[in-house]
Amino acid sequence: MVENKKYGISFMMKKECILLHTFIYNFRGGGEFDVNGLKDDYWIELSDYFQFQHQITFNGIYKSGNQNIMLRMYKDRPFYQIGGGFFGSNGKKKGSWMDFGIEFSNLTQKAYTGKYKDDKKYGKWEIIYQKKNWWWIL
Repeated sequence: MVENKKYGISFMMKKECILLHTFIYNFRGGGEFDVNGLKDDYWIELSDYFQFQHQITFNGIYKSGNQNIMLRMYKDRPFYQIGGGFFGSNGKKKGSWMDFGIEFSNLTQKAYTGKYKDDKKYGKWEIIYQKKNWWWIL
């Protein structure tokens, strides 16, 4: 199999057929590394499941490779904030957060809200979902 990527189009050639996949959106992300090769300063990253129906980015500030300050989750074009929370100086989640599972997409917009302490969930967590631009608590 031969793979060639050029100008947002990915070609994969096999003996039987040619598969063509085009990317509709031009997205730029990334950030900087420090001298030790650790993430540093402002970063924009795609979720592990980024695709047409699941367009979530993670925007935050890193210090010495750890998430620091805040993580914001954005979706769709134009991207708008839909969740996230704060990190402590040790890079662990703390305080109120809105998290999303891998099933979050344009079709299934389910989120989880609650609190973290030392990177662990505690207390009451609610499952909410969005329908017609309104968030509902399950």
